[in-house]
Amino acid sequence: GGAGLLADVKTFEQCGVFGFGVCTAITAQTEEECLHVQWLSEQDIILQLTPLFENYPISAVKLGIFPSVEILETILRWIRHKNENVFIVWDPVLKATSGFEMMDVSKKDFYQLLSLTDLITPNAPELRKFTLKDELNLSAEQLKVYTSVLLKGGHSEEEECIDYLFTPQGTYTFSKER
Repeated sequence: GGAGLLADVKTFEQCGVFGFGVCTAITAQTEEECLHVQWLSEQDIILQLTPLFENYPISAVKLGIFPSVEILETILRWIRHKNENVFIVWDPVLKATSGFEMMDVSKKDFYQLLSLTDLITPNAPELRKFTLKDELNLSAEQLKVYTSVLLKGGHSEEEECIDYLFTPQGTYTFSKER
């Protein structure tokens, strides 16, 4: 309950937003290690999404872990087909904090997926995987041509956690003491 779907729904509630949860995987993990991941099929994910989109005015969707690029792309396209105006946030979770590899995404696939999202929320290691620049802010500037980027600062060693939001309209900074 400290990460993933349960953490997201708790965060939504704290922000005054009524959030739904759709499982893409069932994990057995602690904060230190991921012991097992059981992936749900594309059909199982769509079965969960369908009644939500048919019965509620969904205005935003946040996506996290997926077993493959193909399933993620199918779900992104399904969501866009159901509601072309929905705001889609993709947290490109490639590796659990414990080190467990989640999804292998090539640079080509990554850029293709960006066109289907409105915002991505990578941490520093995730952003480094997909860009050629060592300077993270320059990398995010490069990506904002495709989609807005919220570069999360939780992986830094600094006393203050700083998140940077890069949009076509400008760059914004959010900071909080660690």
